Amino acid sequence: MGKVDTYTTEYMSQPEVFADIFNYYLYNGKEKIHPENLQDMDTRQFALLHGKGKGSAPVQRIRDNVKCVVAKSDERAEYMILSVENQLNVHYAMPVREMIQDALQYDSQVKVISKKHRNHLKEGSEYLSGFAKDDKINPVISLVILWNGDEWDGPRTLHDMLKVKDEKLLTYVPNYKLNIIEPQSIRDDDFDKFHSKMKQVLKYIKYSKDKTALKKVIEEDELYRTMDRKTAELINVVTNSKFEFQEEGEVIDMCQAMREIEEDARQEGIQEGEARGEARGEARGEARMALLMKKLIEAERIDDIEKAAIDEKVRAELYKEFYL
Repeated sequence: MGKVDTYTTEYMSQPEVFADIFNYYLYNGKEKIHPENLQDMDTRQFALLHGKGKGSAPVQRIRDNVKCVVAKSDERAEYMILSVENQLNVHYAMPVREMIQDALQYDSQVKVISKKHRNHLKEGSEYLSGFAKDDKINPVISLVILWNGDEWDGPRTLHDMLKVKDEKLLTYVPNYKLNIIEPQSIRDDDFDKFHSKMKQVLKYIKYSKDKTALKKVIEEDELYRTMDRKTAELINVVTNSKFEFQEEGEVIDMCQAMREIEEDARQEGIQEGEARGEARGEARGEARMALLMKKLIEAERIDDIEKAAIDEKVRAELYKEFYL
């Protein structure tokens, strides 16, 4: 697992953050999912694909974050399995990838139920399928989070990936749609629908490539002045902001960190400008000296050539004499 994967997966494992992101996406920011009702699930998923002659081929997929939850909706308790896939970059085959992982999760539920029925279903269709007529499985809702400030320019559905464009034919092909959170597409007034530090994280990512707008965002939100270290480090990693934090302390002032970066950039700019100026000055000086020598040679003033080469005052007088 890479550095970004480690940071994003660990951050999303926090119940309050996990609940917040799904409350935003599913319930428009209403707090229907409560952190204390979330339970961690195994992120590994297995299946056996049966083939001819070679027996079964094992398939394994590992998701980033998976939790089950009971949430109240329309006065009813809804049991759901929620998963998050963290993406620093667009994955152009994501609909197929997510579809397989959701299918494995459904398959896992069916197997659990079938195992419970092992000694109870004696005959008929229920016995053959290992699944009773009245059995039900729980919905799996997968959410892809894009951890950069770009738009998701890849396929958003399975149909987007297909070569066939015949609408009539596509009606016979079940579609699969991605659920995506991309900071770039979140309206500024919608950030208030978040109730955790995900608000500051996603807003920072949205404006991370526009330093002027980003500076304004940070200055206007006081929470950036008391950012917890875990959140600040996540922002630093996913946006490659290159903040330098003190070793001690759990609270980070992002405003101060940005001012320090701006000051470093300003000093580097000054130094580069001075270096360029010195280089241009040296080049002009060398050109001026060469022209003076040419003039002295043409005037056959050999003694002055030697004096001008070693005496700056003599050289200055000769520059005036020849209007150089």
